[in-house]
Amino acid sequence: MSWTVPSKKSMVLFFLVLTAFSLVYSPFLLSDGFIGLSALAFFKWKNAKGQLSFMPDVERFRILSPLRPHFPVLSFVLVFAVVLWAGWPVRDWDFWFDRLRMKAPFLVLPFTFILLPEIPRREYLGVLYFFVVILFLTCIGVGINYLNHFDEINIALKEGRSIPVPRHHIRFSVLMSIGIVAGLYLYREGFYLFRQWERKLVGGMTLFLFVFIHVLSVRSGLAALYFALFVLLVRYILMKRKYLIGLGLAAALLAVPFMAYKTVSSFQAKVDYMRYDWYMFRQGEGGINSDSGRFASLAAGWDIFRKHPLAGVGAANLRVEVRDYIEKHYPGFEVHMPPNQFLYVMSGTGLIGLAVFIFGFFYPLMIRTMRRDLFFLGLYAILLMNMMTDHSMEASMSVGMACFFSLLGLKRGRVREGEGVREGERG
Repeated sequence: MSWTVPSKKSMVLFFLVLTAFSLVYSPFLLSDGFIGLSALAFFKWKNAKGQLSFMPDVERFRILSPLRPHFPVLSFVLVFAVVLWAGWPVRDWDFWFDRLRMKAPFLVLPFTFILLPEIPRREYLGVLYFFVVILFLTCIGVGINYLNHFDEINIALKEGRSIPVPRHHIRFSVLMSIGIVAGLYLYREGFYLFRQWERKLVGGMTLFLFVFIHVLSVRSGLAALYFALFVLLVRYILMKRKYLIGLGLAAALLAVPFMAYKTVSSFQAKVDYMRYDWYMFRQGEGGINSDSGRFASLAAGWDIFRKHPLAGVGAANLRVEVRDYIEKHYPGFEVHMPPNQFLYVMSGTGLIGLAVFIFGFFYPLMIRTMRRDLFFLGLYAILLMNMMTDHSMEASMSVGMACFFSLLGLKRGRVREGEGVREGERG
């Protein structure tokens, strides 16, 4: 019995779905997903006889010439370059190599997505659909576990801990915010796989995720979600010129957190703990509290930047400098790296590195058709706010999340001169 080699496009779809799944559950599978996509991009996969072939796809490489149309994708390489050239002189080799490893997807994946076959609209939306379904099912499981251990988890929340979720709670909450924006996008596009009633299912799952993210009460995810919804609301008002409706929606958006504080015990516990932790930090007594260490690291990052404003202390030396500052000014406090990506980059690489980082990561938003895409704009709003509340681009899951969804969107919406309006740009 002969075995038919699947088409390259089928394998690309498989690894896209695998990567979306692994973002929620498995760093090991995340690496496998990216390796699989890269292999499909750089190698032929099938020869003229339909047999497996792992020879370099030289013909496909010609798409890289000229480079100019690919600048929105290749700009990501600058994020890796900042860490590479700004590492010297090196005081902490282990830390520098770890930073380079963490940023490696910004070097490899842009070329991967350029070289991959084109992704049709249905497959692109299907990957987002699968991602929303996975989040929905996962949150049902998280919710059941929360109800089964309601009292003990609520006690943990009052001590600054979080509701148990797969992997890291901050990364998971940011994934949820992306899932909510993806659900809104799918609902607006009227997407379904088999039956039209699936559109209502998408709407219901999205509403459930919106409610449940308040139950999780992770501030980074909530801040990212509300900022994205605010940006999309402004977009709606400007495009539709429905100012009264927009103001009403804005008022409703502002009211939700207050309602959540009054009705959701986990949300109330998180807010109360944050207020308590800030008070303890102001009293100089918050060394063992989770937020106090972050406040101290922000002070460390700002002080390091003030002393080295142009080029920073070096991307390889930031951990040493932050540790020295905390031990000197906040003895007994837990040492954290500055929980703000921009301050992190500023203190390590200075204003020069910050300018390169911002240009490299946010250049795709300079492309008009990408700014007008609902999902892509919402995604970037989430990533921006996540960078404001965490050093998100220093964690493998966040890097994978940012690269995967950004490059997938750019692949689907690649801008060429003379292209018309694509899906996702309607108001």
